[in-house]
Amino acid sequence: MDPRNVAKGFEIRNLRIVISQNKDVVWFSSIVDDEGEFNGEPWGAKEIRWTGILEKRDGSWKICQQHLSEANDKAPKIKV
Repeated sequence: MDPRNVAKGFEIRNLRIVISQNKDVVWFSSIVDDEGEFNGEPWGAKEIRWTGILEKRDGSWKICQQHLSEANDKAPKIKV
């Protein structure tokens, strides 16, 4: 939310989604490349694993947990 942080682009690959039996919880994982600028200086991350859990609450999907970490398994690239 800091105006000095400007997103420049991202790519999501190898997206996997698992839906609960009741269809009210979703788990996901993917590999992400992300880039931007903070205060005019470039930043970026490649081959980062993004995981998270969403829950359907009062009819709307809410992100309950998400995490970024180094992806060590380097799965083959699949464009989404």
